[in-house]
Amino acid sequence: MNEKAFWTKEVAETLQIGTSTLRKWCLALENEGYEFVKGAKKSRAFLEKDIVLLRRMKALIHEAGITVETAIKIALSNDKDNEIEGIVLEDSERTEGRTPSVLPENTLQIQEQIGLEFIENQKKILERLERLEQLEQLERKNEERLRRIEDKLSSRDDQLLQVVREIQDSKRLIASSVENQKKWWKFW
Repeated sequence: MNEKAFWTKEVAETLQIGTSTLRKWCLALENEGYEFVKGAKKSRAFLEKDIVLLRRMKALIHEAGITVETAIKIALSNDKDNEIEGIVLEDSERTEGRTPSVLPENTLQIQEQIGLEFIENQKKILERLERLEQLEQLERKNEERLRRIEDKLSSRDDQLLQVVREIQDSKRLIASSVENQKKWWKFW
């Protein structure tokens, strides 16, 4: 069998993901026992079946919002299925006129796992939104405090400037009265 092989960069472009993401997924797959064809210098050569598996993983991760580890388990357990948990994969993976294949026996467990992960993700998102709202409230309070402080400082500066002017006026009056007293005594 002389099947065409693709390299990492080509597969990453085909899947529209980064090469580092593809490598990370491949390492995770290999940790689960999946084997890729290796080329010179132990670089991975991807066959069509590998690309189909990676497309399934991408659909699960990006469309269903599940973790890479769970996506690998689902993709490996459904290696020959063309539809996973209601996510229709790309047309190139489906055969014409074929009805969707039956999901494996552990579908309920997978659905529960996906559901739990989805709920956890939603909780995390809600917690982040609550924190963000709290931070916005703190920011508004701090802006209000800063405005009040600036108003008080401006008022204080105005009062100080008024006192300095009054002192200067008093000094001018004292100086002029002292000058007038000297002139009066000089006259006599």
